[in-house]
Formats: sequence, structure tokens, C-alpha cells
Amino acid sequence: MAQVRFGVVGVGQGRSHIRGFQSQAESTVVAVCDADLGRATAVAQEYGVDRRYQRLEELLDQRDIDAVVIATPDHLHGPMSIAALRAGKHVLSEIPMALEPTHMREIVELTDRTGLKYHMANQTRFAPALISAKAVVSSGRLGELFYGEAEYLHDMRYAQYFPDGRRRWRADPEHPQTTLLGGGPHALDTLRWLMGIDQFVEVTAYGNRKGLTDRPTDDFTVALFKAADGSIAKVAVAYGLSRPYCLYFSVYGTEGSFERTRHQRPAADTTTNYLYTNDIPYTPQMTPMEVYHRIDPAVPQRAAHGSLEIIQAREFLRAVREDRLPPIHAREAARSCLALWAGLESARLGRPVPIEPVP
Repeated sequence: MAQVRFGVVGVGQGRSHIRGFQSQAESTVVAVCDADLGRATAVAQEYGVDRRYQRLEELLDQRDIDAVVIATPDHLHGPMSIAALRAGKHVLSEIPMALEPTHMREIVELTDRTGLKYHMANQTRFAPALISAKAVVSSGRLGELFYGEAEYLHDMRYAQYFPDGRRRWRADPEHPQTTLLGGGPHALDTLRWLMGIDQFVEVTAYGNRKGLTDRPTDDFTVALFKAADGSIAKVAVAYGLSRPYCLYFSVYGTEGSFERTRHQRPAADTTTNYLYTNDIPYTPQMTPMEVYHRIDPAVPQRAAHGSLEIIQAREFLRAVREDRLPPIHAREAARSCLALWAGLESARLGRPVPIEPVP
């Protein structure tokens, strides 16, 4: 198969995906698209991309484009992914998959019917510290898992406005970024994968609005998700808080426990996990395990998500070229995002909400 030719839609976050796919011999980025044509032109020139467009439809009309990256504001992910799949393109979309369950279901249906590949870009699953933790969990050393936690703590107060006072898309009063379907997929989708939970069946959630008070949505949400086997997962997402960034995970089982450090330095070469297992006798406390923070040391850690887009690009290309499911394919994405949507509904309604199953 010849090189897979990509178009990247949204050149803010899209820059990291351009780098990711340009780093692979099996792919090339041939076009970019952005509502701000001047910005699209500047990014195209920066990365040596020949074509630039202002409208998605123009990019989708290009027959030589095989796959599309959707890196636009959250509320556009669902409609744009659907349009790209209908146009016969493979899709890699930033989180969330979509904001509406109807769009989530349609993406699953389209991939089933067409055989096109869809991947939700939760780069966190490719983090070395979590791949290491997943290996421990999969080995069975923690026994039967019954509880896990994930926290996405990200002070977004700086990201609400441009220096001249204009609102950024995250603070758009008509389409504000939500908690559970904003940063929430990094937390829940990764925790569900770590714990090996196929689907959650019910959620109870609460939220408040204390840090970003000029937004029409909560800036903090905490949710308890219940799986069919009775295991429980807690997810908290906070935007308006005074704390350095932290994406925390823990998993507890009958024979051992795993916890991530809460002291996470993005530019560091290594990070720390903590492990406790009954098969190591006379251990009085959690044992620290130092793991690499980056997979590719040539990529600066502060370059978006560091090495993770490169690993993700490699995995998505394998799925396209070998005709197999990507790691976070449409059904996987829907199982996480439908649960997160139900969590927002629970917080709004003030009661538990059942989670729609994905066959």
C-alpha cells in the first residue's frame, strides 16, 4: 500500500498530529483546514504542506486524501467525523468522540457498514507509565479488581480568553467545553482500559461551578461509575482549581494496588508509579517504580503530548494498512463517551442514570 495521505482539520492542536504523521514513512500530510485561513496558511508553510482550505467540505472533496484528523473544538467532532466517514475517509478524532449520543451511535454504524477506520485520540493510553501499569494489571498480580480512580486536574483559567479579551472556544457560551466530555475521556477511557472493564452500566455524578464562574457549565464534576460485575470507578474533572496539572490513576484489587504519583513534571524524563502486591512479602509500604516519561527522547515533552501522538499515529497507520481495528475504535470510544454523557446527565438531574450499552 502506498503512503496514507492525511488532511488535518484544526491547526491548533492539529500541529501535533501533523508532526506525528509526518514522522512516519508510511504517511504524509497533504492538506490542512482551519476556519482561520491565514492560520492554516501559516501552519501549512511551517510544515511544508501544499494545500490549505477554510471549509471542511473543500478538503473532503479531495479524492487523493485517504484519512482525516479532526482537531477542532469539541462540539464539531461528531458532525465532522460523520461527514468525513460519509465521504469515504478514515478518521482520527480528538477527544471526545462526540457530544451527542446520536452522533456516537452514527459513527459506530458508519464504521460497521463501510469498514472505514475510526480512532478516538486519547493519547493517554500510550503513556509509558500507564502501559507499564497495564502490564502489571494484565499479569493478574493485583487479583480481582474492584475499584479504580482517575482525576483530570487542569487549571483552565488561562485558556478561557485571548490576551485581547476575546473568548476562546472553551469558553464559548453556546458551546462551552464540559468537564466529563472535555478532559473526562482522558480519565475514564484510560481507567476503563486499565481495569479491563468492557462497559459501565450506571453512573451517579455531582458538579459545581466555583472556579470558572462566567461559564454556563460546571467546572468541576465527580462521578461514580458502576460496571456489570459490581466494580466501581471514580472520575473527577476540575478546570477552575489552584493546582499544577495532574492526571492521576489508581487501581485496587484483592491482591495488590497501583497508584500514579500526583507529582507530575511534564518536562521530566522519568516519572514514578507505586505498586503493592501480596506476592512480595514483608513490604510495609507502596513500592516506587521509576518509569520513562517519554518514548521518543528526540521529541520535546512540551510539544503538545510529547511522543504520544507519534505512537498513536503509528498505531492508527497499522490499523489502516493492515485492515484491523484501531486501539480506540468506534465502539471503544462510544463505550467511554456514552458513559461520560450519562454522567453529565446525572449531575444535571441529581439522580443515578443508566448508561446505554454498546453491542
